Formats: sequence, structure tokens, C-alpha cells
Amino acid sequence: MSVSPALNIALQSLLVQQNGLNITGHNIANASTPGYSRQRAELVPALPNYYMFGAVGSGVEIAGIKRIVDDFLNSQIRDADSGGNALQVLQSAYSQIEGVFNELSGNDLSTGFDKFFGALHDLSANVESQTSRDLVVQQGQSLSQLVTELYTSLRDYHQQLDSNIGKLVEKANGLMDEIADLNVKIITHEGAPRTDANDLRDVRDQKLRELAGLLNISVFEQPDGGVNVTTRGMPLVILNNTFHLTTRLGDNPDMPTHEVVFEIDGAPLQATEGQIPATIQARDQVVQGFLDDLNQFAADFIYQFNRIHSQGVGAQQLTAVTSEYAAADLNVPLNLLNLGFTPRPGAFTVQNGSLTIDVVNSVTGEIHKYNVPIDLDGAAPPDTTLNGLITAINTAVPGSTIWASADASGRLKIDSLDPNTYSFFFSEDTSGVLAALGINGFFSGHDAATMDVSQTLQDNSMYLAAGKTTAPGDNQNLLNLIELRDSAVANNGASTFEDYYRGIIGRMGMESARTTSRLEVSSDLITRMENERETISGVSLDEEMTRMIQFQRAYQAAARYIASADAMLDTLINKV
Repeated sequence: MSVSPALNIALQSLLVQQNGLNITGHNIANASTPGYSRQRAELVPALPNYYMFGAVGSGVEIAGIKRIVDDFLNSQIRDADSGGNALQVLQSAYSQIEGVFNELSGNDLSTGFDKFFGALHDLSANVESQTSRDLVVQQGQSLSQLVTELYTSLRDYHQQLDSNIGKLVEKANGLMDEIADLNVKIITHEGAPRTDANDLRDVRDQKLRELAGLLNISVFEQPDGGVNVTTRGMPLVILNNTFHLTTRLGDNPDMPTHEVVFEIDGAPLQATEGQIPATIQARDQVVQGFLDDLNQFAADFIYQFNRIHSQGVGAQQLTAVTSEYAAADLNVPLNLLNLGFTPRPGAFTVQNGSLTIDVVNSVTGEIHKYNVPIDLDGAAPPDTTLNGLITAINTAVPGSTIWASADASGRLKIDSLDPNTYSFFFSEDTSGVLAALGINGFFSGHDAATMDVSQTLQDNSMYLAAGKTTAPGDNQNLLNLIELRDSAVANNGASTFEDYYRGIIGRMGMESARTTSRLEVSSDLITRMENERETISGVSLDEEMTRMIQFQRAYQAAARYIASADAMLDTLINKV
């Protein structure tokens, strides 16, 4: 019986070394597996046998198979992934926007601006040239097209980001389901003594990292091996239960967008980092911010340019004009009119002032000026409404010449009662009502989406208001239009149009550079953390080869030990 323990020790040693080789082979096989953490057999001495003379060891046992990980480092990597993925989304958004504006390409808005004002300069030098008039209209159309194309491209990207949010939410919900399913499997596997679901835990860690890339999360491991996952205190996964996200249409009528909420109660997602929050930020702040700036730029330019143009006269005077915009209520004061759109700050506003209408008698050549007061001071008598303006025009101007009215849609109409004899133009408008309603303007539209050259000028460039009088060669209104380029009337009088636009481009460049710089820092941080994780949890082939040789030699020694024990047993039984 004394030889039997020796055989048991040898057999146990063979089995332990064999399993050690298996674990080493598992590590080597997964050396390139993403997210794999190397495993190690925890070898401990087996409990000894006790004799009268003392305790004698009974060999070796595997106490367990340990996964070599640093849970705190994994948590830091998840946090870094949330921030890094957010910066990648923002950097991609700025890169896309820079491509849309396409500055310094020769086909950008700055170039279009230069060409348009260059055409105005050429016309001012030869105001009678029909070709120069046509060129101004063409360059105005080109400028308008550049603005609307910019708007369309930004709007399309805005919609693409909105669509991406739904896809990212679906991906997050799928990851939550997978994590909950892995929780169940891990709890089930680890219910048995000394059984660690190491490979399942690696897969779960990988899924948690993917989820952290979508939105910042906190992970809490439970005693049974499952994890609870939350974002900003809101649960996402509680063991095997998931709390899915969904999207719902927001209340922005101008630019319909989706917001992310919890499916169970409609509570808004509070996550601040990761691809989902960053995509929302890119859509609502970055892209929408540049859309707002572009719309403000276009609205200011249309309104201010039209204010000057409407107070001039073309080579051909007007015999009929209809406002572009209709009033929803003709009895509302002019400064409170609902024209079917929300005016940008400082644009399309009417103020207290007056309107001067010049009536031209083509038979006698006489020109008579008629002043129409526009009272918007808030005091008695009541402020001027559109109906009040119509009455004031018809009162001020002799009834046999022109007549003002409102059509069925609520648009202001001014018509010559005898087009063969009487025509008219506007020589002064201190109220801004002409530009606000869209009368005798160069541009039509009220923002970047709607900007265009008025159809009247597209049909006949003779209506281009180059002068302030009907005198041949008068180019004073053109000079006023050209001076607008250097006037601080954009952005509520804070800058010129070119300075305002350069400010938009400059801000885009600075924000893009800052985001790129932050992304580089974040990428370096993630790389350092991943290298540290690789040092701790990664598979070193050199180390595994060393372990393989150790197990191999130990296995061979155990086999020789069995041979020795067998010889001893043979001697005991057969040769005594």
C-alpha cells in the first residue's frame, strides 16, 4: 500500500501538467483574438497525507483558472472610448462641413460674392449697357445658387445625422440584449464550484466596450457574476432585463428631427459622450449652428440689398407690382405681420417712417412725388396696418394715376390705372416696408433655402434699379448697392457681410482644429491604455512558450516518476 500514494501523486501531476498545457495552448490560439484576456492555471499543493511521523505531500492540484484582467483599467478604457468616439463623430462632422463650404476652391461663396459685386462695378461704369445688366442678374443667380446649394448640402447632412441616430440606437439595443444574455450564461456557468466563465466574461467585456463607444456607461458587477449597466443613473441592463432606447419625432417644424428616449417611459436619454450623444450634438449644434449662420447671412443680405434696390429706378419704370409675401391678417400692424415665415433677427422688419412714390407721366415727362406716412410708434393714432397702408397710398396719390389694393392671398398690389401714360417707382423708404413685403427687390426669398433673383428681373433686366432718378446715365443707386459691401449692416449691424462670412469660416476652422487636437490627445490616451491592458491581459507568445516548456518538462518528469513507482511496485509484488 505504501507505493499507491506515489502513483496517485504521479497521476495527479500528469493531469495537472496536461491541463496546464491545454490552457497554454488556449492562450496561444487566442493571441490575436480581440478582447481576449490570457488565462493562468492556479497551481496549489494538494492536501498532505498524515502519518505518525508527520505530513507527507500528496502532489499538486489546479485551484482554478484565473483570467488576468484589471477591471479598473477596463473601466477607464470604456470611459476613454466614449469620449474618443464622440470626438471622432464631431471631427467627421467638421470635415464634412469644410468640404461643403469648399473655401479657397474658386467655386466657393467668397468667389461668388466677388463676382457679383464685380458685375455691379462693371454696370456702374456703363449703366446703359444691356449686356452688363444681364450679367449682374446672372451673377446674382449664381450667388443665390451657391447659397442654396450650401444650404441644401448642410440640410442633407443634417438629415443624414438624424437618420444615423436611429441606426445607432438599434445597435445599442442589440448590445444590451447580448449583454443581458451573457449575464445569464455567466451566472449559469459559474454556479458550479471553482468554475469561472472566463471566455464569456471576455466576450461581455468586449460588448460593454462597444456599448460604451455609443454612450457613456457605468458598470456594476454583482456577486453572482452578472453586471448592471447604467447611463447617467438610468438603467440599461439589470442582469437579464434590458431597458431599450427608441426615437421619436421632435417638435421642430422647420427641420424635423428625432430625439432619443427610453422605450419604457419616454424619458430622454441623458448620456453626454459616445457616438449617440455626439451625433445629436453634431446635428443640433454643429450643423444646425452653421445652417443658422448661413440663413442669417442670406436673410440679412437679401433684406439689406433689397432695401436699397427698392428705392431706385430701372431703365424701365413699373406699371404694376405685387408683393412677394402675403399678410395672414391685413389688420395687424406692419411690424407684427405674419408673412408666412419667421424673420431672422434684424431682417424683414418694418419700422416707423415713410414711403415716397414717384409717379411718372410719360406724355408730359413730369414726375410727381407722393409721401406715404407709416406710423409704427405705438401711440395714437393706431399703428399702420396693411389695410391702412393701402388706404394711405390711395389717399396720397391721385386716384387717376395708380391704385393700391390687396389680392385674395393678402399680397399688396400697386397698379397703374393707365399704363400707357403713368408709371411709377419708389425713391425713398425709411420704413423698410418694401423690402419686408418683397416689392421691387433684386432678390426673392427670405433665407438661404429660398434665395433667388426676383422673377421680374430674370424676365427683364431693364427693371434693375441702377439710378435714383430717370435721368440717363444715373448710377447712384448702383453706387449705393456697391457701398453695401463695406457697410456694417450684417448680423444686427455688428459687421460687414464679408466679415460676417469670414467669421463663419474662421469659426469652422478653429472648432475643427480644436476638435482634431482633442481627438489626437484622446487617441494617444486610448493607445496608452490599450498598451497597458495588453501588458497585463494580452498573450505574450514568448511567455507562453516558456510556460509550455515548463509544463512539458514537468509532464515528462511525472511520467518518469510513474515509471519509477511502477518499478518499485513490481519489485514489491514479484521479487520479494
